[in-house]
Amino acid sequence: MFKRILIPLDGSKRAEEALSMAAFLARATGASLLLVKVITPELLYTSLYPTVPGYMAEQIRTTFVHDAQTYLKHVIRTSKLEDIAVSTEVVVGIPGATIVQIVGERLADLIVMRSQGQTGIARWFFGSIAQYVIRHSPVPVLVMRDGCSPLMLQPGQSFHVPRVLVPLDGSPQAEEALLPAAEMACLLAGSAQGQIHLTCAVRSVTAHEHFTSAQAEQQNEAVQAEAEAYLASIATRLRMGEFASSAFATSYSVVTYTREKEIWKCIFRESECIGDVPGYAGCDLIAMSTHGRTGLQHLLHRSITEHVLDMTTVPLLIVHTHATSKESIPSTATVSHQEIQQPG
Repeated sequence: MFKRILIPLDGSKRAEEALSMAAFLARATGASLLLVKVITPELLYTSLYPTVPGYMAEQIRTTFVHDAQTYLKHVIRTSKLEDIAVSTEVVVGIPGATIVQIVGERLADLIVMRSQGQTGIARWFFGSIAQYVIRHSPVPVLVMRDGCSPLMLQPGQSFHVPRVLVPLDGSPQAEEALLPAAEMACLLAGSAQGQIHLTCAVRSVTAHEHFTSAQAEQQNEAVQAEAEAYLASIATRLRMGEFASSAFATSYSVVTYTREKEIWKCIFRESECIGDVPGYAGCDLIAMSTHGRTGLQHLLHRSITEHVLDMTTVPLLIVHTHATSKESIPSTATVSHQEIQQPG
């Protein structure tokens, strides 16, 4: 389970909406929270005023850091986090890379953030920060989307049991999303039974691709059966294998595509329950790996993940494979401040 959850904040109410989910997970697991405010390097704001003397630039930097510290203290006071161990960090650096760097330095094991912060140019800028973090974070990133239901913005306050959708492709890399997804399903369910829906996208061939109609139908049926057998084995593994101690209900479905660029649409449609799957009424969260073999192999370049993120309104838990998590991120932070608040 999670031990330290990092929440990047940019000063906007929109970014602060990630706090409810982070606090819920912290209380459920005993994790601490790390609130991070990154200030862009002096060059980014002093360049707007080329006539500002150097000593004034230092004063500006000091003021920015102080204001950020004050802001984070205010967030702690007003967000009802008294029962959670909370630490804050103000850093001067390039936001996306600095957030990823802090993850390693402070041993965070989950990032919870909104996909966008403020409005206008600032909203675009924070959106690009989220994209960088998604691409480079060595730990899972839970992205709260615009349009996210009140159920997920205020978890634990509804009788509805959230369901987690996990897209798979048959590879061990894609299956690395299973454990975080199972943990999240159990945490969100509370005392109820967690729910996971597995899906696999397979390519449907046509008679125009060197197949007769009969051959195409036979090929599609064979691929469909193989995918269903694979998902059934994963469902059994969830019920009886290493996840057996976490009791939850599982369902699964196979979806088809004809072109690879349609894969993300299949995932989105399944998350919205556009398909006809008995006992499945859509999902409240999607958990995806950033590595795959066939079908989801483009997750290596994050294209499918980002397409799903752009389209969906449910939270997206992005899980990096071990190969991805070993990538080194250059140090960018230049100034750091920490403050610890213990529960009490």
